[in-house]
Amino acid sequence: MSDTHTTEILPAVVTPEPDKWAKAKELLLIATGFDRCKLATQTRLGFELIALRAEMSVSQGKRTDLSQIGTSWDEMVKKELGLARTTAYRFVEMAKSTKPSFKKHPELEPLFDRMVIGDRLSQPEMDLVGKHLRKVTDGKTQAEFAIAMGHCQKPQGSATKGGGKGGRPVEEMSPEEQRAALVAQAREQWPEHAAALTEYGLKFLLLEDQEIDAQISALEGHLKFRRDWLRAPKAKRDAKAMQEAFDEAFGGVTED
Repeated sequence: MSDTHTTEILPAVVTPEPDKWAKAKELLLIATGFDRCKLATQTRLGFELIALRAEMSVSQGKRTDLSQIGTSWDEMVKKELGLARTTAYRFVEMAKSTKPSFKKHPELEPLFDRMVIGDRLSQPEMDLVGKHLRKVTDGKTQAEFAIAMGHCQKPQGSATKGGGKGGRPVEEMSPEEQRAALVAQAREQWPEHAAALTEYGLKFLLLEDQEIDAQISALEGHLKFRRDWLRAPKAKRDAKAMQEAFDEAFGGVTED
């Protein structure tokens, strides 16, 4: 009787290759968390501004605590925070956009507060916050805020200087062509903005008084620049000075 030997063949041990993208994924997750924390903090700042307006009885057409000391809400915001009225208005709008979510999801507001103080949320909690943060702001507003706070540069080139049709770089245009392009923009864009105001119509009737007050403040600010320009003799009109004043009023942060 002969012995028979069977050799057991074991499955090969496969060592998983390290994920080359692991570090990039980790950094993206961190960046996403910080961005959501930024939005949550901006929202809470909006609520704080709303509370300050209420405490100081700020309201359109009424004598307030601020008027008694010879200043306005816009001036106080600029003095205390270095913010233009439009930037402060955006924060208030973010807060108001969040109110319905806070009422519908009571667990959401404490998560916002935890993010503000730097408390780390679980992934499900972070996903819940992110779902609602998408509704309170837009990319354009955040880009403008980043520029206003000095976190990034203003867009350069034809996107901001009135490049010619067809995407021709402004650097390739003569001064006369640049001016013609800007004039064309000024004429072509206004009907769109005017139509947008008409389309908005009486929707403000649905808003709270302080929201309407903020709209009036923004509209009056734009009207002031037009009136100041028309009142100045043509020979003394200074476009550069007007631009600097406009940037200070609507650009976001007051420069030293």
